[in-house]
Amino acid sequence: MLFILYGMAAEMSSISRKYFEKEGFEYIVKAVYTPEELQWYTRADKLDVSEEEIKHFDFTYHNQGRSIGFNKQDILAAVRGEKNAILTIATEDVSFIREIKVAYGQYVTVIYTYIEQSLLDSLYRAYGTLNEEEIQKRLSLGHALKQTFLRERSLFDEIVIVDCKDGDFDYRAMELQYADILARARLKERAMNDKSYIELPYRGTLPYLFVSYSHTMKSTAESILFYLQRKSCRVWYDTGLKGGDNWRQILADKISKCSEFLLLFSEAAAKSNDVMAEINAALDCKKKILVVNLDGTPMPLAIKMYLGQTQIVSYDPSNADAILEGILPEIIKQ
Repeated sequence: MLFILYGMAAEMSSISRKYFEKEGFEYIVKAVYTPEELQWYTRADKLDVSEEEIKHFDFTYHNQGRSIGFNKQDILAAVRGEKNAILTIATEDVSFIREIKVAYGQYVTVIYTYIEQSLLDSLYRAYGTLNEEEIQKRLSLGHALKQTFLRERSLFDEIVIVDCKDGDFDYRAMELQYADILARARLKERAMNDKSYIELPYRGTLPYLFVSYSHTMKSTAESILFYLQRKSCRVWYDTGLKGGDNWRQILADKISKCSEFLLLFSEAAAKSNDVMAEINAALDCKKKILVVNLDGTPMPLAIKMYLGQTQIVSYDPSNADAILEGILPEIIKQ
């Protein structure tokens, strides 16, 4: 089980962390690169790294001039049920949250923690160590996070409201809200424990396989992705992309850098301009192309002319493992 706590401010992060640790959750430690001019900022629960080292993490984002990163291994362990984990986040860039949600759905609970601005202002001023510029910078970030939440509402599963009691922040009320959310999440997890997991697209620099398919064949494609990933094949596929992500540029970049290209061909793929564009990009980049025909649709002559002697395998769900095993030596580069 994975909880992503979004909008963490002030000591909410440490108090939330302590609560979930008591409930058996592990905290996903993030690495931080802090530019020299911000070296005053220190956090005991983060790992300090260099500017070069931060580039090698699976996920990176920015927060008030700092670069923050973490790897997907903790994410995978949590959603596979190997452990329970929490990840605290405060950034306007939620693209990686979208990727995680698309890949693992209800095994991930994303919580927006909301504090009214005047209360947050009071908390920061009570520190006595922040100047006015720093206070305004933190309040501005809080406002930006709220706007991100409103704009990306579908990514969030729960909202926790932090209020005050007798002039102090009411963290007990926050914990009660967490307890209610946790109880529902545990019920949900028990109901889904037979699900097959499709991992996130590969994000590293080692050789990987680009998988092209029509999204109308999503169910069949996911069964093939599941098989390839369980055979330790590094694969990239276009999950979680939106128009705002400049998806054409992302696809072109991923195709240009892949080691091999796997086309999951179907009647829908033959009619898809996006799939045809991906095939053309693979040909332009001189990538080796493998084809699995999902539904027996005859391949149009125009496509066959371009593919030449490309290996084409017919997919049979009743004998899927043997069929896919036949092409594995071509695509696994461990």
